[in-house]
Amino acid sequence: LGYIGFASGGAEIGEFICNHEKVEALHMVGACDTYDKIVWCPPSEQPKRKADNDKKIKKPFLAELGAVTPWVVVPGDWSQVELE
Repeated sequence: LGYIGFASGGAEIGEFICNHEKVEALHMVGACDTYDKIVWCPPSEQPKRKADNDKKIKKPFLAELGAVTPWVVVPGDWSQVELE
């Protein structure tokens, strides 16, 4: 139905979400190292996987690496001042 979900947490939660069968595509903001660990694997395996173009994550994956976004809108009881 076109649902989108947001989650925060550590590596264990991220790995669960990335590999969940109901997750069809991924988008992340963060550091290049985080992207490489998710898409390719642990750092020790990255050179070979990158050379072979053997990504750990096969589903569509977009990333804003190093992104600094001016806002995040999530459900909440925000006052007009907070929104401005």
